[in-house]
Amino acid sequence: MGRRTKRFVLIALMLGATLGVTGTALAQLPPVPQPPPQVMNAVYTVEGVVYPVLFQGAEAAAPVANAGGFAIRPGCASVSGVAVIVAVAGPSLPISPFGVISPFFLLCGPAYEAGPADPYLHQADAAVGPQVGTQWNSVADKFKTTVKPAAAQYWSSACLAVSFAPPMSTFPGPTRRLHYADLLC
Repeated sequence: MGRRTKRFVLIALMLGATLGVTGTALAQLPPVPQPPPQVMNAVYTVEGVVYPVLFQGAEAAAPVANAGGFAIRPGCASVSGVAVIVAVAGPSLPISPFGVISPFFLLCGPAYEAGPADPYLHQADAAVGPQVGTQWNSVADKFKTTVKPAAAQYWSSACLAVSFAPPMSTFPGPTRRLHYADLLC
């Protein structure tokens, strides 16, 4: 099984587990009470004013997101995972979460397109990436043999935190070779 296939299977299993856990957890919660009609009318009025501004702002910021995409890709990846959980919980919320999530995705879409800095980051990665990866692996191996056994009770929490961190593939250039999951888990 190839690396991409393993990664896909892992992501599919994690997504399935997240959806299963979320569904089970939501079934155990009491239903969300509906706010009074006056409150909902005020919320709908605010949505009617704020959502168009959010969408226009996201569309206007698209060129900036493309130019600085390498810097905001990790943040987009992190929030995307949370957005899936919010979308699953969405039916029980009194308002739709998609109004807030959609402008965010409009902003993050251009960040994943090839930007002006990407060719330079690829050159830097080709030039020093293998050396960075080799040095990182030697540091990680020393850490795993000396520090990690001494604090074994903390690593399950660290691995849980890492599972919610953005994937290393979203990081720019040589920094994507610093696999913190290999170090902690």
